[in-house]
Amino acid sequence: MIETPFNELLRLVGGTEIAASTVQLDGAIHLHGGVGPFRLGCKVVEGFSFPDKYGELLAAWDRAHPSERSGPKYCIRSIHRWAGGATVALAKTTWREARSVHDSLKQESNDQMRRDLLLAYLADSDVSLPNIAVVHSIVETSDNFIALAQRSSSVYYHPLRWSATFEEGLEPDEDVGHYFEAAAVRGLREEFQVTDVRSVHVVAVALEWPIINPAVVVYCTVGASLEELRAGASVCEEIGTVEGISDTPELIAANASGLGISPNWHPTARYRLVCALAHKFGSDTSRDALIAATQPSRMGRGRE
Repeated sequence: MIETPFNELLRLVGGTEIAASTVQLDGAIHLHGGVGPFRLGCKVVEGFSFPDKYGELLAAWDRAHPSERSGPKYCIRSIHRWAGGATVALAKTTWREARSVHDSLKQESNDQMRRDLLLAYLADSDVSLPNIAVVHSIVETSDNFIALAQRSSSVYYHPLRWSATFEEGLEPDEDVGHYFEAAAVRGLREEFQVTDVRSVHVVAVALEWPIINPAVVVYCTVGASLEELRAGASVCEEIGTVEGISDTPELIAANASGLGISPNWHPTARYRLVCALAHKFGSDTSRDALIAATQPSRMGRGRE
């Protein structure tokens, strides 16, 4: 295995090799980025349709959800990685198409489908099944906290799990060329009532296991305090409790190592905390903090 700086950080907190140069931490499979500047290019491609051979998946979902609304979405058709960044091809899909695939991929019997999709992403090839193009956003507050948000009990994906910080699907009317950044800004407004967004940086690209759904990870800084985020989230049905980690390398590393608020993490939460650590402090300081956090004699506290 080629040990990149970010792969090394993931392995320090329990990440395991699942393919050449590919590390999985909890439900996050790292594809690219993590350390250093990252550039993301986006384009929309035409001609993507639900494959006929998987038509029964869609029919079964329709029978089980006859009255559920199915709005337009984007899916990620391909991710082409290059030094310092990636180019993402987006295609139009619908909620029902993506949900039918996700429901199927959660079943243990569909291991071959998962493997085929994973291999397509690892080979930078076009994928044959729809997904939901999503941004997984890390939020740093004006009073120097990394926000943690517990998802409400009413959401379909990962109810009551702790996220670092929130997830947002792309909409067809997002800002052309900056789809993922625009989705993060919209999510901050809709879920936390935050409009003062100081910066949004793309830091990594990952896949969420077991649904093999691609996600672009961004780091956001906002002009709102942790308490203001908490107050804003109180009127959002998708967010329950909001907590925070003081943005020191020691405390971020402690939580990324599993020593923090709860073992009930969102599948990509600890991965995002490692992303936050590397983005804010660089690989050397992050490595030192993670090594210290995983040595019992030097364990720090988690949340403050």
